[in-house]
Amino acid sequence: MVSILKINAGSGGRLLADYAGLATDTAPTDDDCLNGSTFYEIDTGTTYHFDEENDTWYDETGTART
Repeated sequence: MVSILKINAGSGGRLLADYAGLATDTAPTDDDCLNGSTFYEIDTGTTYHFDEENDTWYDETGTART
């Protein structure tokens, strides 16, 4: 289950959010998820950042979350 830890209002009412969940959870990629949002895998300790242009989550080394 994915949880929203923090929400910051972005432009146009869209959300810059910090999410947390397990590595087996599906990270959100809906239209409200802004570039720079984070997803933290609580079981692996890996943090991903959302790339809105490519609709993809990347870790700090640039590896895409699968």
